[in-house]
Amino acid sequence: LSEKHGGDGAAVRDEVLARIGARDAGVWSAQPDPTRAGLALGDLADLVRSAAAVAREDDEEHQRAALVSRACEAVPEASRARVVEFLSELLRIGVAEPSPQLRAARDEPTLLGDQVRRAFDDLVLAELARAPLALVVEDLQWADAASVRAISDVARLARDRPLFVLLLGRPEAKDTHLRLVADRQPTGVALGKLGQKAMEKLVAEALAASGASDPSIVATIAQRAGGNPFFAEELIRAERAGQGGSSPSLAALAVLESRLTSLEPEARRVLRAGSVFGPQFSS
Repeated sequence: LSEKHGGDGAAVRDEVLARIGARDAGVWSAQPDPTRAGLALGDLADLVRSAAAVAREDDEEHQRAALVSRACEAVPEASRARVVEFLSELLRIGVAEPSPQLRAARDEPTLLGDQVRRAFDDLVLAELARAPLALVVEDLQWADAASVRAISDVARLARDRPLFVLLLGRPEAKDTHLRLVADRQPTGVALGKLGQKAMEKLVAEALAASGASDPSIVATIAQRAGGNPFFAEELIRAERAGQGGSSPSLAALAVLESRLTSLEPEARRVLRAGSVFGPQFSS
């Protein structure tokens, strides 16, 4: 799906997963980051971390133990050691005694990539033998191509199994990343702007939560938002802060700038760093 007017990807994701009954399925997700766009298989690593319920900042021992636990639950014993070893390499967590296969692969990047993708395929197929599975990738426009190809490949291998793949991104992803999964014949949905009635409902519910739901204010904010829910959120915040009387021609960037300048200097400094480094970074 592509988001043209600032559509709420998280809400779309939740709605789609609810519609397909994903509450009874496993959901592995990845959140590509523009600062990691050039890291091959970086988003595949996020899917594996999601499967093992760990985060990048978790210590290696915890990640390793969680990965072993996940593999022991699903992967056949004959393949388990190989899958854990190469997925550990994918997650960049140490392997105490590398096997001859891993040592050989480390000297040949192409071979290593093939083995990592094979291990991921095995993990997914083993999981599908137990229960349905959904793979979710948000911000597809920032995903690395190798990960997208790997997802397409595992979808091909699992064509007769209960696997659902949900890719969300901006329109530009259609001409870059979606072509990598074209052979899977994906169903595409472009999200347009919200209609006036939908916008008024969104604004009214948000204002009602703060005890203010004047119909004229609701209509004004909905009209000014132009169908963009993110812009509507900023206008609602301005209304709550007593700044709702600003010029109707106030642009979205001006609203955002006003909100940012109201923050303490240190908070602005952290946000500025976050805009460069992404949602997670060290001091």
